Amino acid sequence: MDLASFAAIAGQALTVLGFALAPFMALPLLVLASGRFGAEIALPVTQIAEAASALAERIAQVLLALMTALVGLIVVLRYGFGVSSNLLGEASIYAHAFSFMLAAAAALGRDGHVRVDVIYARLSARGKAIVNLFGYAVFTAPMLVAILIFSGPYVARSWAMGERSAESDGLAGLFLLKTAIPVFAVLLLAQAIAEACRQAAILSGAPPAPKRFAPDEIAPG
Repeated sequence: MDLASFAAIAGQALTVLGFALAPFMALPLLVLASGRFGAEIALPVTQIAEAASALAERIAQVLLALMTALVGLIVVLRYGFGVSSNLLGEASIYAHAFSFMLAAAAALGRDGHVRVDVIYARLSARGKAIVNLFGYAVFTAPMLVAILIFSGPYVARSWAMGERSAESDGLAGLFLLKTAIPVFAVLLLAQAIAEACRQAAILSGAPPAPKRFAPDEIAPG
């Protein structure tokens, strides 16, 4: 199988994956409607999603350390020896991009995303659950599924041409960087489903799944 054929199949697979996640997106509704029964069904999905988020976060930590080392090396080479390298510069950009995309799901799990309202903090636990569940159903889930579906052909084309840097001495794996887009969407959607199931459990009176991430936790290196 040549690279173009593989890329075409990969693009189709990403699109199918976007639609295949639809039943899991309905899990919060099941929890909301059936309470404890639905919460028990959703529990393994929540645990798997958060285990994936935790693994991705650890990889992001390594990439951040690598980015720091690369930037330090770039500074030393440029100002100490008058040497510049597009390859090192792009490598630091790749590390930053991958770390950001991979850590997004864990940030949601820690409730570390940015809120711009002044009302949410004053709401009761039930009020917060309503807001969070509404945000999941109306904004988060549809947006991430759209990213996953529409990024499929975009990433597939990049793989098909073996897309590389526009710089002659840059990295040859631009297609790998673009692959971070659907990976980001899958991880964040899985974590969003887990969070929505918790909010639905609160509203239905069922015990919510225990959180893997605490808001004030510092993840181990």
